[in-house]
Amino acid sequence: MARYDENKVVADHILKTEKNLGAALRVAAVMNAVKLHVAVGFTRELMMRARKELRPPLWKMEDAHEDTGRHVGVWFWRRDWRETWIGFKSYDMKRVGGVGLYNEERHACPHRAELALRLDEEIRRGWSNKWWAWSDNVPERFADFDGAETTLELYKCREALDYYLSIIVKVARVANDVIPVRSARRSRAKTSRSSVTAK
Repeated sequence: MARYDENKVVADHILKTEKNLGAALRVAAVMNAVKLHVAVGFTRELMMRARKELRPPLWKMEDAHEDTGRHVGVWFWRRDWRETWIGFKSYDMKRVGGVGLYNEERHACPHRAELALRLDEEIRRGWSNKWWAWSDNVPERFADFDGAETTLELYKCREALDYYLSIIVKVARVANDVIPVRSARRSRAKTSRSSVTAK
């Protein structure tokens, strides 16, 4: 039996008529904008859900989407934290580098190692590098913001939303337990997460 090739079937249909080809080219021309629109809508829905779970004003939140670029993501932090954020970011609509607790080694939180151990115990074993204190291994179907499968999952806004929200809320609860509360009046002003360069 001949192996079914979905790409060939689609290509044959597109090339069947000039009208089909023209329609396919018009769709292709706007597909990047469509995927960006889906991703931005997803992250904004995630922020709305997270607001109910994390209860501002104790938490500050930022939509990492840049209107001049194709970056999307969300960041959450406590007002009295320094150089420590919870969330994720997709750069140029590529694969999500990580989701969890972002804290660069050069600005290491004194509790960085303890946080990683607690998150391994209370969520599951993750990974860390010089940018991330702890990150979950994002499932492939939720990770590639430029891919068809992830775009469909973001559009449905069900399992992908539950996944990202669950990780963010669990990390926030552990971080709240581990990082001591300091007076917001004595803490430095928080910088914007739009400049993060994590990989």
